[in-house]
Amino acid sequence: MSQKRILAFVRKMQTLLFLCSAISCKSEFSAKIRNNKTNPATESSCSVAAKANSTDCSEPKVNSVSSLTANGRYGSATTIEVSLTFSENVLVTGIPQLTLETGKTDAVVNYSSGSGSKVLLFAYKPLVGHVTVDLDYVSISSLALNSGTIKSLKGVNANIGLPSPGSLNSLSANKSIVIDTIAPTLTAISAQGTDINTPSLPIKFTIGDSESTLACTSEYLSIATSNESLVLPGSVVFAGNYPECTAVIPPIESATGTVVITLTLRDAAGSSVSVDFNFQIRNAFAIGQPQTTSRLQIENGLFNPRAAAIAGGKLFVADSFNHRVLVYKNVPTTSGQVPTYALGQPNLQSNEVNNGGVSSSSMRFPRGVFSDGIRLFVADSTNNRVLVWNTLPTTSGQAADFALGQPSLTSATANNGGVSGSSLWNPHLVYSDGTKLYVVDKDNHRVLVWTSMPTTSGQSASFALGQPDLVSNTLYNGGVSGSTMGSPQGVFSDGIRLFVADAHRVLVWNSIPTSSGQSASFALGQANLASSTGNSGGIGAGTMFSPFGIYSDGTRLLVADAGNHRVLVWNTLPTVSGQTADLVLGQPNFTSNTLNNGGVSASSLVSPSGLFVYEGKVYLSDVSNHRLLVWNAFPTVSSQPADFVLGQPNFLSNTINHSGDLSKTFAEYSIGASMSQIYSDGTRLFVADTMSNRVLVWNSVVSI
Repeated sequence: MSQKRILAFVRKMQTLLFLCSAISCKSEFSAKIRNNKTNPATESSCSVAAKANSTDCSEPKVNSVSSLTANGRYGSATTIEVSLTFSENVLVTGIPQLTLETGKTDAVVNYSSGSGSKVLLFAYKPLVGHVTVDLDYVSISSLALNSGTIKSLKGVNANIGLPSPGSLNSLSANKSIVIDTIAPTLTAISAQGTDINTPSLPIKFTIGDSESTLACTSEYLSIATSNESLVLPGSVVFAGNYPECTAVIPPIESATGTVVITLTLRDAAGSSVSVDFNFQIRNAFAIGQPQTTSRLQIENGLFNPRAAAIAGGKLFVADSFNHRVLVYKNVPTTSGQVPTYALGQPNLQSNEVNNGGVSSSSMRFPRGVFSDGIRLFVADSTNNRVLVWNTLPTTSGQAADFALGQPSLTSATANNGGVSGSSLWNPHLVYSDGTKLYVVDKDNHRVLVWTSMPTTSGQSASFALGQPDLVSNTLYNGGVSGSTMGSPQGVFSDGIRLFVADAHRVLVWNSIPTSSGQSASFALGQANLASSTGNSGGIGAGTMFSPFGIYSDGTRLLVADAGNHRVLVWNTLPTVSGQTADLVLGQPNFTSNTLNNGGVSASSLVSPSGLFVYEGKVYLSDVSNHRLLVWNAFPTVSSQPADFVLGQPNFLSNTINHSGDLSKTFAEYSIGASMSQIYSDGTRLFVADTMSNRVLVWNSVVSI
């Protein structure tokens, strides 16, 4: 076309547009000239008078693309709402579509709602095979009308061009949404078994994930059983380092038979895979020998010690797989001291689950115990309650006065009546700073806080940390942040700050929080509050893997970094996320995480958990070495060896129930959470004996 013909065409178009504006019309041709889009035209209400006001007849534009769904990792079980914000209110006809970049196959998403407002929503449900590390649309032309329309309230066609993907105001710039619909992998497991009253040997299996974000912990692994009278799901202990994991299955006492175990692996996006295997409990016996677990061993023995604490000269040990808390009236100087009595059982010779039925004097896998010197609190985990004695009990089987998490002392339902401030699901820990009461409500992904001591059954908590309110229990609700939790394991306060061990980090509040959803100030083990990856960036002085026990004297901080088989020590309290520790115990340096590095010794650890400091001495539950290590003074150098050991005859031994005498030993696979699983009020010692379903009490504590 010649230059003259082009100029003539342009003048003609200008004339047509002027005439159309003057008579308040808008043809399909002029609409296309205005926005160069395929939005069909309709009659406009723009008038000559209105034309003077540029906002009345301007074309709506897409200012920003975002999502109502929180940052996080999502699979096919979630619907993600993508939002398009226009420059003004728009009306929609038909079903416009948005194309998202989701890996090999793009997702075409239909418009769902928003007509008449500035924000249009498109509902995206990921399909199997969709994968993206940062969700966004394909291009600036990814919004299509699909024979519909998007217009202003005046009838002006919208400009449906989008910000460039990845640029300012794009979906990926506004949100961090990971789509992962590829199920994790889990190897098959052959038939397994064990003898009566004996935990299984570690059952090995391998896990895998496209992003390698998994861990061998209950955050990702769980089991179901076909018969809970043989094996209880909450009793299984997972260990190992990704991708090689193990599970240890303890049977119910005296139970025999075969049960089908379903092992499930669920990734952070919610995708899961399961395998089934048979598990046989054999009725084994030996001619000329007593039964494998005698009543004398139950009375005197320890099986899976979780943590230790000393107060008022007493030693408290959480003897998890014997279902009890043992209390030594004096801190032991020789083996074999017998506890004074047990709570949760009528005597020291019994260890039945909910002996006599669910009641004020029965227990089922108690995991935590705490006393403020007046009252006694016990986290009766799989009864989904916290038992409270208003005065310290003095005899075996003494009834609790009331229960938190349940409406009465005879109920044990998880989240009884629905998720609320009065319900619990597998509480792991109880702690008090002397004024407030904290309960680690593990499977509700929160820590409940009572601002004053509760006095009656079912009394509601004041608020919840890790959730926006008392009726929510979503894993990382709204995405990983300082306000959300994954699998809280421990809690501690020095009276000023609050510390919570959550997944692969320790959340720290610089002042005691006062309301639900209040964000932590910073996170140790992570570079920021928005991440929770184990050993993020590689193991070092600033990373963690499944921390449990926490202790601070207000100046120093100790964290049992269980999955890295070490204890991290800060000589001064950290103040920012990712702050590196000053010392490490259990490893020769900050970049090692080998279990029993260099062999079993006073300087080696395997899955340390419970921590407590008393009169300058540091007590540590060295879980899978079946021992309690004691440092007579606060460690001052890395790899400093312990000074004293309980549960083994020396530092070179780590045998399960050494010498076969449970009165002298600790058993395997304990998992401590913090000092409050073992506690003293200064006179008595209380130990949560989880697997014996009781709390043992010594009226006085021995000293080392």
